[in-house]
This record gives sequence, structure tokens and C-alpha cells, in this order.
Amino acid sequence: MKQEILCRGCTIKFIPKRGNQLYHDKKCQQDFNNAKGKTTRDEKKAVQKPLDNNFKILKKILGTAKFVNKSREYLDGAGYNFFHFTAKSYTDSKLPAWRVFNYILIELSPIEFQILKQNETK
Repeated sequence: MKQEILCRGCTIKFIPKRGNQLYHDKKCQQDFNNAKGKTTRDEKKAVQKPLDNNFKILKKILGTAKFVNKSREYLDGAGYNFFHFTAKSYTDSKLPAWRVFNYILIELSPIEFQILKQNETK
């Protein structure tokens, strides 16, 4: 005789039809996973929104050019947030560089930056 277990989503007692069944029905499983996904999205929102905004700004400024130099004042005026980036590194010439996904912002001087897009390889 199979043992009753508690549904992971709503804590209803049920007898599983399979050994690895955790939810009493498919809808409960979907509701649980949707709620879990929403929690994760909500937790990331405070960081993801400024990252997405920085990405849009860099994409718009660079356009189809290979690289563009812009002042800190210009980037500030465009709404760029210097506190949100996906990675920080240094160029071969030891200049600080911040990545926002596949865009790179290189600090040429405290007031001038170069924007370029990482080469995409297939």
C-alpha cells in the first residue's frame, strides 16, 4: 500500500501515482513553479532593471559604429548608472573596463569613456 504524502504546492494529502510525484495535480505544480519564478523575478528586479537600462543606453549610443568615445557627463545625462554592470576587468593596457552584457565601457580618463561591443563569434 502506497503512503500518503503532502503536496509540495498546497499541502493537500494525496497518494502519489509515481514514486517521484511531489504535487497532487499538474495545475498545483504549475502554480507552485509560477509563484517560485515570480519570487525570483521580484528579487532580481532591483538589479535587472538598471542593467537593462544601461544596456539600452549603450546600444543606442554605439549604434552601428565599432566604438564611440563619450564623456562621463554625456553618459550621466543619458541616464547611465555607473553602479550597475555585469563584470569588471582591465584592458591589455591596464585601463578599467566595465561590461554590461556584451557591451564594454572602457575608462580612458576619469571623464572620458570608450564604448564598444564584444565581437560575437559563431
